[in-house]
Amino acid sequence: MVSCWSAAHGSVAAAAVTLRVQNPPAQSGAVQFMVMVPVAADAGGAPVATIWTNGAARNLTNGTYDAVAESVFVTNSDIFVAGYEDNLSGKAVAKVWRNGSPYQTLSNGSNDAYAMSMTVSNSITYVAGYENNSQGRPVATLWTNGTARKIGDESYQTFAYNVHVSNGSVYVAGEYRRADGGGHLAVLWVNGELQVLGDGYNQTTATAVATANGNVYVAGTEFEASGMQNVMLWTNGSPRRISDGRARANAHSIATHNNDVYLCGGYQKYSVSGYNFPAYWKNGAVQDLEPALQLTVGGYARSIAVSGGSVFAAGVQRSLDNRDYAVVWENGTATSLASNAEARGVFVR
Repeated sequence: MVSCWSAAHGSVAAAAVTLRVQNPPAQSGAVQFMVMVPVAADAGGAPVATIWTNGAARNLTNGTYDAVAESVFVTNSDIFVAGYEDNLSGKAVAKVWRNGSPYQTLSNGSNDAYAMSMTVSNSITYVAGYENNSQGRPVATLWTNGTARKIGDESYQTFAYNVHVSNGSVYVAGEYRRADGGGHLAVLWVNGELQVLGDGYNQTTATAVATANGNVYVAGTEFEASGMQNVMLWTNGSPRRISDGRARANAHSIATHNNDVYLCGGYQKYSVSGYNFPAYWKNGAVQDLEPALQLTVGGYARSIAVSGGSVFAAGVQRSLDNRDYAVVWENGTATSLASNAEARGVFVR
């Protein structure tokens, strides 16, 4: 399983960052991008979900309970953030914030629930995630304007990681596992109908979905029995290995621009190190992302977006003393945002 999609949440909180691109393309005017940054608590107490807008911080939670923000989406003047916050019983409650204030409470707090991705289309909010059932099994869930629909089969463990809406169709990328948690099978739901992407021979997971020019693109990772991991791209259900198979690699996010398809994640650039390093793939060709630290023991890109010919990625790099740094890359150039942090999503407008 790709570690950054873990349901573990105990010691991280989240924040969103809105920054203005220093040199926006002339044809697009001012460009903004926002980054979700989970920040570890340094001095005790619960981590606080925080949103930064053009450098100004605003807390989404008050620090009473652990909170995590996973996704950000902007429409018109509204900034939406999806994530989860623990309640008094220690259960994760799926939530949406709008413009820094609570907007939707998606679960009732009796079982853990995680909002992993969101989008807005025609003033309707769509949130993908998963909620544990009474047997403790995660069930892939799509919330539409706050109303939950279980799209996963409760006989299995099912996870929804990313949602995308295009031309009235709702696409959700995720995975199925056995009831005992073993095995990974990449799947896509289209308007709630299940499509299996993995071939069942190697384990797979689907982490992101996008559409362009009438095509449906799904990014994910394939896990071979040998231990090799491959970046995968499914185009209209047809699989293609994107990484070269010589180093372990995984994909977390996808973006399309004109006729180009971008995937981001990480790969073991130096096989002797055993660490992943951040990268993105444009139409199958790998592009390394420069380190934000002089000395680093790895990292990965968690999210990617393209605007006006510029490529933005957000992720994390780890220092030699095992401290995580949230990083944003613009056309491959890194900017470190915060220590004890991970950038989880980027939105470009």
